[in-house]
Amino acid sequence: MSVVTELLTELHTVTRYHRRYELSAPREVAPVPMALFHFVATGRASVHGLGEARRLHAGDLVVVPNGLGHRLRHDPDGERTVLLSGGTAFDPADPAALALLPDLLVVPVGEGWLGPLLAGPEAANLPPHTAAMVPALMDGLVGHAIRVWLLEHPRALRGYAAALRDDHLGRALDSMHRHPTRPWTVASLAAQARLSRSEFAQRFTDQVGSTPMAYLTGLRMRLATDLIVHERLSTAEAAAATGYGSAVAFSRAYKRATGRSAEATRRPRAARSRVAGNLPGA
Repeated sequence: MSVVTELLTELHTVTRYHRRYELSAPREVAPVPMALFHFVATGRASVHGLGEARRLHAGDLVVVPNGLGHRLRHDPDGERTVLLSGGTAFDPADPAALALLPDLLVVPVGEGWLGPLLAGPEAANLPPHTAAMVPALMDGLVGHAIRVWLLEHPRALRGYAAALRDDHLGRALDSMHRHPTRPWTVASLAAQARLSRSEFAQRFTDQVGSTPMAYLTGLRMRLATDLIVHERLSTAEAAAATGYGSAVAFSRAYKRATGRSAEATRRPRAARSRVAGNLPGA
């Protein structure tokens, strides 16, 4: 069994809600505590606000694994743009594995029969009861998008998986994920791994693809994002919760690691009063 298959065999997605709508004006999508997806059934669009801007065409599937806020824009010069958008939860959710995913995935899954079906049963001349197929279909497509990305970026997952299997590195990784707020150093992590400092640092970098402290910072920043977006913690509270002694040091580290400020990550509470309120017609 491949590493990708092994780590994702037990990972399933469960679509919690979905809505089909015409994107005729820019749309702000608020952050939510689940993955978000947008399938372009017809027309063209673009997605912004996750560190990059991506053009979208009919048949493209957008997945925002961590449910971060973003913007959607239609192409005013193109044909009518119809999206199927929704939220999906990972069941079970392995934070360590999911943390390897980027903030934004865009995978072309094709048009053909799929576009008309997801644009609405009437568009494909299908009976209305086919709408019941949509959640299961989207579960499959979101899982497919994640697998495609992992297969195209094998080092991200395989290095982590190999490190987990390593008797020494596995102990250090487990310690970081269980206690991310502890004042870890390379020396203290090496002690957890039962290796010399130099041997641990070299082996970790070779296997995981980043230094131990860079990995720990990334882990803390992902935790901080979750606390800021979903728990509505202030910057100072998020700093304390992720092991930083000052909000200033935390803010600098957050901006350096994510490319955006902690405040820019925050969204008004009212914007997420209802998960489904993200989408038109809610």
